[in-house]
Parts: sequence; structure tokens; C-alpha cells
Amino acid sequence: MITMSETTGRYETSLAPDTLAFTQALMNTIGHARPPEGDDLLSDTAAAERWLLDACREWAGARAEEAPELAMNELQLGILHRTREQIRQAAEQPSGARAELAPVRVSLDKGRVEIAPLGSGMEWVKSALSVEAIHAEARGERNRLKLCRNNSCGVAFYDRSKNNSRVWHDVRTCGNTANSQRFRDRRSSGPKEA
Repeated sequence: MITMSETTGRYETSLAPDTLAFTQALMNTIGHARPPEGDDLLSDTAAAERWLLDACREWAGARAEEAPELAMNELQLGILHRTREQIRQAAEQPSGARAELAPVRVSLDKGRVEIAPLGSGMEWVKSALSVEAIHAEARGERNRLKLCRNNSCGVAFYDRSKNNSRVWHDVRTCGNTANSQRFRDRRSSGPKEA
């Protein structure tokens, strides 16, 4: 069984706080062509159902919520893929792209506002992602969830830098690769001696 922490942990990356753990894990279900290699965890209905059931149970258990019953079919798999892509686009272009939020349940308990997912199946999944987005926005954490700027990587990471300036999930791998390529490009386009 693959849990959210294992999904995110399959890439050496900075894990998001609980407010964005499910979102980051979903973003990192994609496959990667370069190390660290990994298959798309949502490649077919069976794989997607396994991952999603575990991730939903983990998310719900941490919040004393009831996890939804899920039976993945091709239509739901398509919805899950589109949701993942919208979230990844919103992280890649925070000011230009949007992911639609799903309805959530808002209640007042002992003077405290509580937000919880609504619906069942994929509606619950999208609602749980909306709960995370609302909490993360309120805490100023949403714009710290980013995609690695190395185009052949694309790992979602949480930027813990003081000034929120990280652009690579791992500077040793993706950062060095990008900096080396820029150096080679500058060197080859520079003035040539006769």
C-alpha cells in the first residue's frame, strides 16, 4: 500500500505541512522520466483506486473524519487526472492559473469555525483538496507549494526558505543541472578567439 507520505517521499523533497499534504501527494503521483524515476501512480483505475483509498484514509484519519468509499472507473480516473493537472498548473503559475474549488461543509463549534469535505467519492476528494487550499491560503502557505523549475523533473515541493525563493526541489540534482547547462550555454555563445 502506498500512502501519501510514501508518495511524496519517493522524491527527495521538502514535505508540505498537513494543510497541504494531500495536495502535494496528489501532485507527486505523476511519473518522472529522469531520476528519481517513478511510475504514474494513477496510471490505471486499479492503481489510482489503491493510491486514492490509502491517501483518503490517511487524510481522514488525521482529522477524525470519515473516509469516503471509492470505486474508481474510467470517468472518475479522468476527473482525478484533470484535478491533478489543474492543481499542478496553479502551483506552476500562481497568478495565472486556477483550480476550481469544490463545496465544503462549514460549521461553528464552540466558537470555532470548522471546514470539512462534503459529498462522496470523487466529490469528497475534490472537497478535501478544497479544505486544504482554504487552510493553506489562510495560513499563507499555499504559494509555498511549488513545482521544480527543472522541466524534466516537475516534482512538487514545499518551499521552506525564509523568502520563499526556492525554484528546485533539490538544488544538488535539479539546481546543479540547470546551472551547469546555463554555464555551458553562456560559454558556447560567448566571444570566440581567433
